Amino acid sequence: LFVDLAGSERIAKSHASGVTASQAMSINGSLTALGRVIEALGKSQPHVPYRDSTLTMLLRSSFGGRSCTSVVINVADDVEHLEETICSLQFGQRLSVVKNVTTVVKGEIAVDEIRSLEEKIAEMRPLLEQMQRKGLGGRFGEGIPANEKRSFEENNTHLEQWQTESLHLQGQLTELKAREPQAIEKIEDLASRIK
Repeated sequence: LFVDLAGSERIAKSHASGVTASQAMSINGSLTALGRVIEALGKSQPHVPYRDSTLTMLLRSSFGGRSCTSVVINVADDVEHLEETICSLQFGQRLSVVKNVTTVVKGEIAVDEIRSLEEKIAEMRPLLEQMQRKGLGGRFGEGIPANEKRSFEENNTHLEQWQTESLHLQGQLTELKAREPQAIEKIEDLASRIK
């Protein structure tokens, strides 16, 4: 997953108005929600507010598990952009305290994980079909509550992610079975490098 986050925009400075100002406020809101998630993860809080924005829901899997997350922050060296540069660097500093714990998947564990993902897909499919029968498919009509639409879209996204992850794990498992002795050696070598 590669995400290019738009920088926060100071509307007073850019003189944006209308749709552009609305988009800027939406972007700023998503970045604020991301900041809250990063703060919660950095402080190891029991509740992480991933559901506060679509952005944080999409990035949820990038903050742990088998993810390797890198962040590149672009800043300007012009005095004119000093506030934005400082804000971006502070954001990066907050992000740097978040620690991912890597998970190495071996043979039978992968089989269990694939089975678990397939069960989740099987659970989601009837819900998706039921929503589509009610007219809540990809085309939403007027009068549909925003939270139901958002829930459907999130469930659909999760279903696609689980299907993709399941296929990927099945491929890895097949590959591991074909060269199991070499694979275990390689996994242990990689795990020792990570520590």
